[in-house]
Amino acid sequence: MIWLLGCFSQEPVLVTLSGVITESSEADAVGASEVLVETLGPTYEPVDEGTTDGRGFFEAEVIANTAMYVTFSGEGFDETSFTGFVGSEDFSVDDGVLYMRSSDEVDALHTAMLGCPYAGAEDVAVVEGEVRFHLPGYEVDDGDWPLAATAYTSVTDSDGVEYEPCYFDAAGLLYDSEAEVTGDAGRFAVFGDFSGPITLGVGYEVEGEPYFATSYQLHVSEGGIAPVYPAYVPLPQ
Repeated sequence: MIWLLGCFSQEPVLVTLSGVITESSEADAVGASEVLVETLGPTYEPVDEGTTDGRGFFEAEVIANTAMYVTFSGEGFDETSFTGFVGSEDFSVDDGVLYMRSSDEVDALHTAMLGCPYAGAEDVAVVEGEVRFHLPGYEVDDGDWPLAATAYTSVTDSDGVEYEPCYFDAAGLLYDSEAEVTGDAGRFAVFGDFSGPITLGVGYEVEGEPYFATSYQLHVSEGGIAPVYPAYVPLPQ
């Protein structure tokens, strides 16, 4: 008997992502209209694109059961990127999850972080966010898990180049050049000439000793920004 072995290719299953993109992350922000939405698959290949309507609503296809990367671009905004995981069915993102970072907001972030490597430079990308503790399967009364004050972060590009993280003062407003961890604000920012696939490393210490570390796979446009609110780490057990 002769067995014939063949290679069969299968088109990926696509589902529809929908939601409203707002002009900022503020609770009272309005929808961002005429925003270009671009979705990428798990290996950063283009999947689909669309445009928000006057309410900021959009629909775009993504590949089912895998990681997705979404970038938003529009006049007056820096290209803003988010990362998520897709299930097997069409889904809608909750209001307030997807938003733009205006060029003015990004300029203000650069100004607040002057002294940090690359801050204030032209056409550099930014990864910024806050680290919070989290216990999967549980909820907290106000919806916000506690900030991780002893967390540290790093950004590594696809060539293995690592970029120095910077941290804020206790109020979360200005660069603290002496800070080596997130502190009371839980915030971090990393500036650099990276773009495309990057790895955000997040870890934290307990009593001065490394306790936990993980990584997030992100995608950032050239000169764009990727907000990560929050980057979760598990509560110490």
